[in-house]
This record gives sequence, C-alpha cells and structure tokens, in this order.
Amino acid sequence: MTTVAARLSPVSPAVVKLCGAGGELRRALGCHGQRFLNGWLGPVSKEDGLATIQITLPRRLRSQPLVVTPSWAGDRPGERISGEPFLVPAARGGREKIVHQWRPPPKLAARGRVGMTLGVEPISRANAMRSHRFEAVRIPEGASLEVAWGRADVGVPISEVPAKLIVEATIGESDEFEEVATLDFWPGQPAEGWRTEAVDIAKFAGREVEFRFRVRLLGDSEKPSPPQLLAIPRLTVREPRDDRPSIVLVSLDTFRGDYLGREYEGRSLTPVLDKFSMQGTRFDNAIAPNPTTTASHMSLFTALYPPTHGVWGPNPMMRLHPEVPILTTLLAQAGYTTAAVTENGMLSRAVGFDRDFDFYREERGLGMWDTAGTIEQTFGDGMEWVSRHRDELFYLFLHTYQVHAPRSPLTRYESTFVKLPPGGGSRQETQALLYAAEVFHTDAWLGKLVEGLSEMVPERDLLIVIFSDHGEAFGEHDEMGHGTSLFDTTIRVPLIFWSPGRVAPGHRVATPVSLVDVGPTILELAGGEWPTDHQGRSLADWMTGEPGSGEAVPVWAVTHAAEELPYVGRIVHETALRLGEKKWVRKKPPERDTILSFEMAKDPAEVSPLSGSGDPEDQIRLWWVEQVDAAERIDSGREAVGMTDSVDADLDQKLRALGYVD
Repeated sequence: MTTVAARLSPVSPAVVKLCGAGGELRRALGCHGQRFLNGWLGPVSKEDGLATIQITLPRRLRSQPLVVTPSWAGDRPGERISGEPFLVPAARGGREKIVHQWRPPPKLAARGRVGMTLGVEPISRANAMRSHRFEAVRIPEGASLEVAWGRADVGVPISEVPAKLIVEATIGESDEFEEVATLDFWPGQPAEGWRTEAVDIAKFAGREVEFRFRVRLLGDSEKPSPPQLLAIPRLTVREPRDDRPSIVLVSLDTFRGDYLGREYEGRSLTPVLDKFSMQGTRFDNAIAPNPTTTASHMSLFTALYPPTHGVWGPNPMMRLHPEVPILTTLLAQAGYTTAAVTENGMLSRAVGFDRDFDFYREERGLGMWDTAGTIEQTFGDGMEWVSRHRDELFYLFLHTYQVHAPRSPLTRYESTFVKLPPGGGSRQETQALLYAAEVFHTDAWLGKLVEGLSEMVPERDLLIVIFSDHGEAFGEHDEMGHGTSLFDTTIRVPLIFWSPGRVAPGHRVATPVSLVDVGPTILELAGGEWPTDHQGRSLADWMTGEPGSGEAVPVWAVTHAAEELPYVGRIVHETALRLGEKKWVRKKPPERDTILSFEMAKDPAEVSPLSGSGDPEDQIRLWWVEQVDAAERIDSGREAVGMTDSVDADLDQKLRALGYVD
C-alpha cells in the first residue's frame, strides 16, 4: 500500500500554487496563477458559425502574452462547456480589450448572446526555465520519489515544444548535484493532463538528501511557450495500511437541520440520510457559527469562530493568516493525500480554502456569485478521484450548492411527489417546494455517493461526515434566504458521522455542538490531535452510544458588518448564545440593543421570547473581547494558546453567577 511517509517542503512556500493541466488543479511549482474574468459571447454568425468574445483586461495584464480559456455554464445542472484555449501575443503599448473569434458548439450558439467566464493566464518563457530546490529530507528504506507533472497545450502544438523534467540530488552538505532521472514530454505524447512517475531512489535509503528539479524547454526559442507545470513531489513508501480511516467530508450548502427526516405528503424527503443516520451518530442540535458560506466553512476548517479567523467573505483582503492551522494541513502532515471538489462561489481559493490540497477542482460557473448546484458532476468527479487513490490514505472534501438558490424549476421534478398547489402559491410557498425538491434530489445523490465509495473502499476503512454550513428561511421571522439573522432556521444544520467500528450506529446526541468541533473530531478519529490554538472540541467520545453523551458548553453564532466599533472591530448585527436548552439572541439595530431569550425545548420555532430571563450582555461582550484578543495574537504571530479553556471557563462562571446556568 502506498502511503505518504514524508513530504518535501519547498524552500519558498510563496511559489507553491494550484496549477492546471487537462482540467485538473494540483499543488505545483513553476506556473502562473489564472485570473477569471467575465465576458460576453456575441451573436453567432449564420454564415460561418463564428461568435465574438470580448473582455476588458485589468491594467496589469495588458502588456503580457496571455492564454485565454473560455467557458460557459448552462441553465441545466452539470451543463458546462469549455472552449479551446487561445494565445494572445503581447502588444506594443499594451491592449485594453481582447476581441476574439470563436466557433461555439451548436447548443451554445443557439442561445445567442450569453455570459462567459474566461480564464486568463499570463505566460513567459522564463517561468518554464526555473529551477526548484527542496530542503533536505531523510530517505526511509523502501521509499520512492513520486513525481506528478504535466502541461497544458495552450496555443502551441506539443509536437513543436518538447520538454524535459530533470531530477537531481545531493547528499548531506555537498552542493554538487547528480542527475537521478530525466522525464520527457516528446512529440506525439498527449498534450493534456498529468503524468505520475516514480523515481528510483533506493541508493539514498537512510541518508539526508536534497532534491532539485529543473524544467527545460527544447523547442524553438522564438515561439511563445506554454507554462511548464511541476507538481510537488511526494516521498512514498510501500507499507501495510494502518487502521486509520480515509475521510470524506461532504458539505450540503444551505441544508436546514429540520429538513432531515421531514416528510412531504407522507413520504420522507431524506430516506438516504435517514438510513445513514441510523448507521452512524447524528447531532440533532449542530449550530453553524455564521449563516453564510465562507465564514461558516472557514470555521469548520480552522476550528475557530469567525471573529478569530477573520474570513467573513470571499475577499482576498481577508485571506486566512498563514499561521492558523487548517484541517487539510494537519491531515496532510499525518500522511493523507488530499483533494477537494467544490462548486465555486464563496469557497474561494483567494482566501485560503485551497491550502495543502494536492488536488483542487472547482466546478466553475459564470462568476464568483454563481451558486447553481451541479451535484451530479461534483460527486461524480469526487468518485472518479477516489477510484485513482483508493489504495491510499486519503481525505476528500466535497461541496455542493444543490439546495442553494437559484433552484431548478419544478418541471425537473415532475416524476417526484413535490408539486405546486393548483393555481400556484406565494413566493415563500414556491421557494419552499423548490427547496424540498432539491433536498429530495440531493438525498438521492448522497445514496449514489455512499454506494460508490463503499464499492471502492471497504467500509471499515472509511469515515464519512455530512454537514451543512447554514440553513435557509422561507418567511419565518420575516426572513427569506439566509445571512441576516440567527434563528435556528438559518443556523441549525445536519451533522452526521459514519464509520463502522469507530462511530456508534443509531446514536443521537441532543446536546448543542458547533461546526468548530468538527475538525478536532475528525482529527481524533484519524489518530491525531488538533494544536492548542483552537476553539472547538473533539466530539469523538460522544459517539460511543452511551446515553447522556457530552457536557453542554456555550455554543456561539454571529452575523457581521464592516463598520468599526471599539470592542468588536465591526458592528455585530446579531450574536447568539446557546447553552443546553436555553438560547439568547442579541440583536443590534442602529437604535438600541435587544436581547431575546428562548427555551428551545418548549419553543423550537422561537416565536415566544421569554421575559425576565436574564441579560447575558456582559457574557456576550466578554466573548467578543476574547475573540478579538485571539485574532490579534494570530495577527501578531504569537501563539494563541488555551483559548478554548479560558473562554469557556469564564463564560460558565459568569453565567452561573448571574443565574443563567443551574
């Protein structure tokens, strides 16, 4: 069995990128990053079938040679069309716009003027000639060096530009490198995709070795050359697989917690999830820390609440601090091969979601805000990746917008039982029915995913975790959608762990937990431990099947805005505190603060706020001060140690003193 014994770390992490070849993105060296721009496909000529693509270039791209790859996302799930890349030579004095003639496929041509997404990649010959050195690493017995590398044919035929990848090594303190292997791309070989080759390094066993990789183009120096893509090498060793599970983390964006097991006209909307829950452990009161996609997912990935990690939206200015541990990094360091398939939108690579994924695929729509779900393609790509890595210890993250707006028309579900009432319905009723139809469709595809994974990997070697980042409101509390309030319609989400032999079957936990707990739980089930600077806690001991699992601790959720305030750094529109069956929501409109209190067991719909139940404003203020202090420690590079214990202890003590906790 091939497992990663060690990884070769680049000397300069700044040069590590996710680079594309053959429709794949992998962590790589020696490539330029792409910019994605929105453009238009003009009317198609009836005479020659050509259409005009026109885009306006950012200033910094106007004087460089470029490779442009057009793509279009249709209005049907999974409908994606990619055009052939074309080369735009550098222009003297630069150019403001690109105007290009393209012959689109017939079904696209019939649509007339449609929006396009264009991947724009600057190229340079110097980029292909770089040499990369790695820090010395001790070579274990039986190890081999696995090198995945590739290139994309971006306007120059591969037969005209052959290339070599030269692998060199030096032992100990010596600066003299010897050639270990030469890998060739010669005329006639496939132009697209990645190749993975093993390099024999048996003679270096037990010694400290430094590797160097050089890419050399052999073509005509006058021809514009495509970027050469060198993937990060991995040191692998043949050894028996240990008892740790491969991990599949599935995000069902916008899936409400109370839709799990919900019935429509006597039938369950989630028969697959219902059965899956009975085979694993289900947390009935899992709380999202923020009712938006970016902030909530980053909290799960970092085990930190949004005010601490600071990534509120897909803005590159909010990029995750490099010192903050992230689930992918911790699993990669533990020997996991890592991959993700996402549906674009708010899980932007620009803010750090791609960190330490070996493979990262975005089912890209027409732009950042395209949240149309393509679950068939996303889950299909995920299973195809697993088919190539089934014998490895792997971590796969899947994210789908299938139940997120915009939703498919009900005509797509004519064969199901979800129907509009005669004469139609209100906007709320229509959206709720569309949502129910998407839930039913998503559930069916989850069944295909679990079945496909179980056929490729023995169930005893799998850990599958299913969750959602937030919910959705359909007129409850005068809210449509999500992001503006902290009622359970938008922050209570599904959370299910499934792993035969590790997770108790049929166990349900009522104690409120947070998505910040998911990362530490996964890591413990994988035999690891999260570093000290986190705010979540592992729930692994809660999944034993014993009744009364889990001590209730404060669980938090927040919304936000950008205006500065002295003690929080931004206006907090709402802050929610959940402790056992009690919940407080602090609403902060411009006029005055309002704190609502609910007894959730008696009032799960949160329609009857209690009076005289206490005012936790001091506790909320204290929590925010702790969050800001933790964020400042991260920003200053100091280690944020013991945040979980100190925050929880202080809050618990004050809540007890004020009578909010028995």
